[in-house]
Amino acid sequence: MTVSKKDSVVYLKIERTGGADGEISCKVNTINDVNQVSGKRAARPGIDYVPIIDRQIVFKANVVEYRLELEMPDCEEQEDEDDTFSLLVQLSDPTPSSVALSRKDSCFIDIEPSSNAD
Repeated sequence: MTVSKKDSVVYLKIERTGGADGEISCKVNTINDVNQVSGKRAARPGIDYVPIIDRQIVFKANVVEYRLELEMPDCEEQEDEDDTFSLLVQLSDPTPSSVALSRKDSCFIDIEPSSNAD
């Protein structure tokens, strides 16, 4: 997923598959380790985005979609404004224990400079 630096909020749709019986949950984290992201440069927490750390999301019974909000601070572009920064949003620790995450348990986000994303 590619977004613009000028975006203040990005929404990610997380889907529950395989049925909607009962309540399930999992944790969400943002990861900015340069060895795990898709781009050349890791996004900077607190500068390029507001980090998500062990946020618990819950799917109530019969709910199959969750809209995750990722905030991006409204800050002035830095001297490296021509660079694209990347981060990873990853799901983990599903509960109850009978629930499993699919192979699509993560999403790369590339944050492009405002001038490139138009």
